[in-house]
Amino acid sequence: MRLYLPTLTGAQDVVELTGDPFHYLKTVMRCKPGQTLKLFNGREDELQATIQELGKRSGLLKIEGVSQPFQESSLAHVTLFFPPLKPHRQGFLVEKATELGVGCLQPVITEHTQIRKVNLEKLTRQSVEAAEQSGRLTIPEVREILPLKEIFTLPFEQLFYGDLQAGHPLQSSHSPFQTGVLIGPEGGLSEREHAWLATQNKAQGIDLGTETLRAETAALMLLSLLKR
Repeated sequence: MRLYLPTLTGAQDVVELTGDPFHYLKTVMRCKPGQTLKLFNGREDELQATIQELGKRSGLLKIEGVSQPFQESSLAHVTLFFPPLKPHRQGFLVEKATELGVGCLQPVITEHTQIRKVNLEKLTRQSVEAAEQSGRLTIPEVREILPLKEIFTLPFEQLFYGDLQAGHPLQSSHSPFQTGVLIGPEGGLSEREHAWLATQNKAQGIDLGTETLRAETAALMLLSLLKR
């Protein structure tokens, strides 16, 4: 079992649990004193801990040592730009993008975007849960939604997006540069958006094949190619 504790520091010998983490261990997972678990804060080594006490409103964990040295995820340099999707599809996308190691989740509004609001708290919670379950040591940054035309104000060196008409095959990439991956909404990017992206030096259209892909499928395909 793994637990994300953003306030955890490597200097602690004993950790007091309260609030949601305590509720999760005692009520949801029904843990008992003596059980072991792993703790991480998204910035430092993962730590092994033993449950010492679980009271009515708080608990104590004893730090036993380092269970995994800290390392960045393999796609920490990648920002995923995606339109808000229906809840179950968006949850799937966030979970799998987190498991693959994406560094940042950036919702965007395009011309064909149907859902124009996102629940950032829910997105963060979903990414934390995916990191806990996958063994990842970091948590993706979750940003406020912004219009597509503003994405080039953000600090990245290259942007890949799906383009059936003028796209090029994307070979596996180990680029160290800050990279963006853009997927369109249901119905895809508009002709105007494709034309605009074609004028951007940092943008490169990628051929994802002849099949019509759901947004989350296209995103995971691009991320997987970058990860190899």
